[in-house]
Amino acid sequence: MNTRAPGTAGPIADSADSVAANKRPGATARIRNPASYDSERQLLAAIVNASHDAIYSWNTGGVITSWNAEAERLFGYTADEIVGKSLLLLIPEERLERARDAIANLLHGEFYGQYETVRLREDGVPFDVELTVSPIRDGSGAIVGVATVCRDITQRKEFEARLRLAIEAAQHAQEQQAFLINEFNHRVKNTLATVQSLAVMTLKTKAPAEFADAFSRRLAALSATHDLLTSSGWEHALLDDVIEAELKPYMSSQITLEPSAPAILLSPKAALSMGLVFHELPTNAAKHGALSQNSGRLLVRWQRADRDGRQFLSVQWRERDGPEPKTARTAGFGSRLIESSITDELGGEITVYYPPAGFHTEIVLPIDNLSR
Repeated sequence: MNTRAPGTAGPIADSADSVAANKRPGATARIRNPASYDSERQLLAAIVNASHDAIYSWNTGGVITSWNAEAERLFGYTADEIVGKSLLLLIPEERLERARDAIANLLHGEFYGQYETVRLREDGVPFDVELTVSPIRDGSGAIVGVATVCRDITQRKEFEARLRLAIEAAQHAQEQQAFLINEFNHRVKNTLATVQSLAVMTLKTKAPAEFADAFSRRLAALSATHDLLTSSGWEHALLDDVIEAELKPYMSSQITLEPSAPAILLSPKAALSMGLVFHELPTNAAKHGALSQNSGRLLVRWQRADRDGRQFLSVQWRERDGPEPKTARTAGFGSRLIESSITDELGGEITVYYPPAGFHTEIVLPIDNLSR
């Protein structure tokens, strides 16, 4: 077998006269100086071998006839290994049928120019390439082969993929920002409406001297729930945390908490409603009930319960050893707020008892309503 320097074998060098003589198809052949002819062949071969692109050619049978130095580096085959082998060695199996059609079309004169595709390295690893194909013609103008310039575009493809991901991420962030702004506006409006309602109803039920204190406490209760929601990105709040936050100002040995397991998640709407409920209940207990005396005791128990195949939250609020409860002739704002929050906002039920031993209320809420 003849040994060649990389890229010096094949028709890139051996058929230089056909390439050079056919610069102008149909031109009249001229007798040329053999020394000039050899010099032109050598120059052409040197240009091809010095190229930073892989350049190879193949004949009408799809057999590789030339292979430059960059092709050796890019594909992993030496010229001795690949020249004389089928062009199909470089094409992934899933693209063979299309490649055969493209080869046939090229040999019939269809010009593909520049296009992107995938080729195989010697180790079988596919990679993205950009190909430029040009027909090689003999003196009569007939196509006798095809010259191919192959450029590795793996890095460009990776950059384009990263760029697409960055653009998609930026678009998603923009959409998310718009969503958050709209959600923020919605929540601000709801909060302002709640604050306005609290202010109006507190003013109706309290003397001006008492208004500031009662209203400030209700705003503080609202703020405590807001803090819990903010810590979770306004996704949810734990019922345990809401109850403990509202009872925190009153916590002592007088109060016993018996939480449910597993914990119950509240939607922002449910959290705000439950926050107001568990602000009003201990406020009333501190003024009129068990928490108004050192001897008083309070038990708060919340747990899951099943009813007709549906899950419910059951909350028991039991006071004892305090002053005997008295039924109010007219419900105050706090009582109306509790009832409205439970029945209207959360679709639940509330039952109030006034036994001599102490005030007792039971709240029953559908679990699925708490996550909406």
